[in-house]
Amino acid sequence: MKSILKMLCLFVLCPTLLFAQEKSALPKGGIEKFIEDIQSETKISDKKLLTEFDFEFTVSDLGKLDTFRFIRSSSDAERDLLAKTIVDLGNWDPAMKNGHKVSSVVRFPSHLVSETYIQNRLSGVMPAEPEIGLEEFRVLFQKSFKYPDAAIKAGVSGTYTLTFTVKEDGTLTNIKLLDDPGFEILENATRALKRAGRWKPASSKGKYLKTTSSFDFTLSLKEFRRHI
Repeated sequence: MKSILKMLCLFVLCPTLLFAQEKSALPKGGIEKFIEDIQSETKISDKKLLTEFDFEFTVSDLGKLDTFRFIRSSSDAERDLLAKTIVDLGNWDPAMKNGHKVSSVVRFPSHLVSETYIQNRLSGVMPAEPEIGLEEFRVLFQKSFKYPDAAIKAGVSGTYTLTFTVKEDGTLTNIKLLDDPGFEILENATRALKRAGRWKPASSKGKYLKTTSSFDFTLSLKEFRRHI
């Protein structure tokens, strides 16, 4: 009986528990500021930084950076300058796994930005993004999302992608869930997406644009059951 009551309590009170278990290491000021700070200190252009460099480094559980390994770089001098600059910019927020801070390897740029982001940035189009930053938005989304009881009982899990239109005023419309499994996942995810905060629309040359964006989230029955 106690086990059943405990399970019911988790269903009702802890629907977002499974979301808070894993998080990638990230620069404290956000990815956008991190890239801008690198450019400001090194004078390396957008195109060169995002297309001519490929490297990885370790972020310890304390957020300290070390063990740089360059897969590709334009020159030894710029490689050394880049590594020194990134370390000098300060500690990161470490990765989280099962609620604990852990050491992890970050690869730049592929672990931090998508190919779409790079293409948009190089073309002069700044993509739509949450006003409070993606990581803080993700935290609020996690707090707002309720894992539907029916989805838990049906064993629904995996990573899902919401797609939506971000209008010129930041309003989100046309929200869809790719490969929607049903069980009210779309309804609950839509509610959490809107509660997590406003979006800053895409822009180009000072003009706001209507664009399509996306947001990934993960449902993990394994993480949920681990805490039962």
